[in-house]
Amino acid sequence: MQTLNATQQGYVGNIYPEVRADLAGYLMRNTVVCIYRQTECGADVPDFAVAPVEDTSFWIGCWNSPDEAAENALALGLVVEATLLIDGFAGRRELPCRVVGATQRRWRITADEPLPLPSKHLQPGDTALVPRHAVKLTASR
Repeated sequence: MQTLNATQQGYVGNIYPEVRADLAGYLMRNTVVCIYRQTECGADVPDFAVAPVEDTSFWIGCWNSPDEAAENALALGLVVEATLLIDGFAGRRELPCRVVGATQRRWRITADEPLPLPSKHLQPGDTALVPRHAVKLTASR
């Protein structure tokens, strides 16, 4: 059985007791999450919510920007659903991908289906570093 690491345990410990078990379950499974602009709460709650793709009514957390939300989700061991933006002579293509890591200037993405990048083609399961500006983290809900 997989257990929570120290970062995950600290985060779960600061959450309301009634949702700790659900949150721990999502963290142990390395759940795929989406980031979206929340409009349900007032100005006292940050704008961008992180929620499991399978249940967007359960918020894992809220942060002030999509980048901050993604970095915190990755630190908790989650995988972020995203869209890769590829500009070409025929216009812009938006292709689904998942963010699995980050550096200061790039996102590490993985592909669930063949993904043509300008420099190479990713096969399912392959990873690549792409510029942060080439990835749209927010999902429409």
